[in-house]
This record gives sequence, structure tokens and C-alpha cells, in this order.
Amino acid sequence: MKLGLIGLGSFNMAQHAPALKHYAAEVHPLDFVLCEPSHERTIEWQRKFGTYPCFSDVDEIIAHGKLNAAYVTVPPAVICKVVCKFLEAGIPTFTEKPPGMTRKETECLIKAAGNTPHAVGFNRRFSPFLRKMKEITCGEEEFSPLFVRCTFTRVDRYDEDFTTTAIHGIDALRFLGGDIASLTAEVVLSKAEKSFRNILLTGRFSSGALVEITLFPVTGLAVERYSMIARGISVEADIPMPGLADCGRVCVYRNNQEKVCYTEDKMGLANAPDFVRFGFYDQARQFLDAVIHGGTCGTSFRESLQSVVIADFLRSGKKRKIIL
Repeated sequence: MKLGLIGLGSFNMAQHAPALKHYAAEVHPLDFVLCEPSHERTIEWQRKFGTYPCFSDVDEIIAHGKLNAAYVTVPPAVICKVVCKFLEAGIPTFTEKPPGMTRKETECLIKAAGNTPHAVGFNRRFSPFLRKMKEITCGEEEFSPLFVRCTFTRVDRYDEDFTTTAIHGIDALRFLGGDIASLTAEVVLSKAEKSFRNILLTGRFSSGALVEITLFPVTGLAVERYSMIARGISVEADIPMPGLADCGRVCVYRNNQEKVCYTEDKMGLANAPDFVRFGFYDQARQFLDAVIHGGTCGTSFRESLQSVVIADFLRSGKKRKIIL
């Protein structure tokens, strides 16, 4: 199977490429075809992972690469333009998040995809710990969520647009609680030498359950922590991700006592490579297995649309409330 790797940046080298190489070694052989405009970056990638055919232009790799699928890890601002080219050529495509910066861009991707297999890199949906959390809550007969929360903090993230990272927390909450009906945003703008925005989002899921997410880019501790509360039971999850402080764990509480705690060791992940602990391998495997054998590729553009709309709502800063 010929797999085009489009964009060979640092995150590709840290997570995606190791996950794909592992899949090629353990599951199904992959013939990589590279596409990267930077010669220096291409050389660095090949030093780490091996020498493969390489193109510097997207149109060239589509025309001459003879690809069976494409794995796109390019900057958010150009995702829509790049991914549409592969979809319009009928090439099954995985893309890093976000799948477009606006509703319009995501809807363009939905239209371009048609029936072409595709998936979006919302890897929290493949986190072993969030999947365990969902398994626990879905397996509880009496578990009807009343409240779902995400604490999403980073250290020294003075990004001009933090929403392209924060969309992970938004989408993870949708993975756990379903679609969101309405949200209100409280924003505090720092007027320090380097500006940043702290955001508190509160609202309701379509189910009626309450939702809360705190997005703080400049703190003393980088974490992603998730809580689900129902009558008489609370489930808490700390997830490991690149640059975060926590080890993974999922704990269940009843009657003010910890009833069970699934740690990395208990889940057989204590010695697993990061790309497994972070969900990148399972995400890649689902996409590639589906391309080879058929089935669901992963999170679709259509499933991602609401997450994009919410992130764009935060980016614009023009409204305090959004009805979805």
C-alpha cells in the first residue's frame, strides 16, 4: 500500500511517523511517498525514518505518486486547500485537526469527500483513557450524565490562535457527552506584555446535561482532565498527551470513596510508547485498516463540524453565546 505523507514537521516526526512505522512493521507493509517543500525537513525526516520517494509539491505527488491513501499533517490554515485536492482526486485521506477553520471550510471538505474514505485527527477519541471512561459510563445501567467537564491548561502558550489546540478539548467533550445544544463564553483578556485569553465555556448538551470547559493557555501546569458526574457516581480521567504533566488514569467514585482506578500499569500501558498512550497508533490503525479492508475510517468531517463551529465562535470573539 502506497501512503503519501504530506507535511513532515516536528509533530509528524514525534507522533504520526512512529505510529505509521509501527503499523507497517506489525500489521501491513506500507510504502511511504513523502511530500514536503522544505529540503532540510525532508532530510531530517529521512535520517530518522528512512529514505523514500519524495515530492515537494502536492499537485506532483497526486499526479505521479500513485497513492492508495494520504496522511496530511500540514498547518491548520492550509488544511482545507490541501486536503480538498486529495479528496477531489479520489484518494482516501487522513488529516490532522482542525478539518477547516470555519463552518464553510468544513462543509467544503464534506462536499469534496463525497464517498471517499477520510478521517480527522481528533486523537482524544482514541485515547485509551477517554475510551475507558466512555466504556465505564456507557456500561453503567443507571449512568445518566448530569455534568461533563474538561480542564484544559497549558504552559506559556501565547499562540495568536489557541483554538486550533483547544478544539481537542471541545471535541473530546462531544465524544463523551454527545452534541452540544448551547454554550456561553466568559473571556478574560490578559494585558501583560504578551497577551493571551482565558476562556470559561458553560452550557448544555442536547441530552440536557451541563457542560463546562476551561481553556487556560498560560498556567503553571499543563493538563487535560475530564469529569463525568451522574447520580451517585463520579468518573474522573487524567490523560497523557505531548507536553502534559499527568500520567494516565481513570477513577470511579461512589459514596465518597474510590471504587476502582485504572492506571497506566493496570491497563498494560506503563511501558507502551507515547504514540500508543496518546492514541495516535489506534487512530492510524483504524484509518489504515478501513482503507485496506473496508469499514469506518475514524472521525468524519461531518462528525467534526460542530467542534469546528464552536472553535470558530471562540476565535471570532464577537458573541458571548452560541446556539447550535
